[in-house]
Amino acid sequence: MRAVAGEMNLPATAFVAPRGAEFDLRWFTAVTELTLCGHGTLATAHVLWESRRLAPEALARFQTPSGLLTARRAADWIEPLALIGFAVSVVVGGVILGLIGRLIKGGKS
Repeated sequence: MRAVAGEMNLPATAFVAPRGAEFDLRWFTAVTELTLCGHGTLATAHVLWESRRLAPEALARFQTPSGLLTARRAADWIEPLALIGFAVSVVVGGVILGLIGRLIKGGKS
């Protein structure tokens, strides 16, 4: 998977496989496997809904190295709902923090 990620030449590449009503999801760079990748998770959910591999109203459930991640569609947004079993500490700038605040509250930028 690292070799494919290297060929993609992107910061991270997501790999997804169905597992019953959920999906296994892993992220790789050319060098290592990542334990968490928010953009990759949301992009994967988007592709699953757009390709109809997941019904538009269905909750996206991903088993990842970080634990269970879930997301749902909300109009033209994707809302990350849960990160279970993994603690994350993030330091961000004011602009990003404001955007995160609006996303958590369900607002738009």
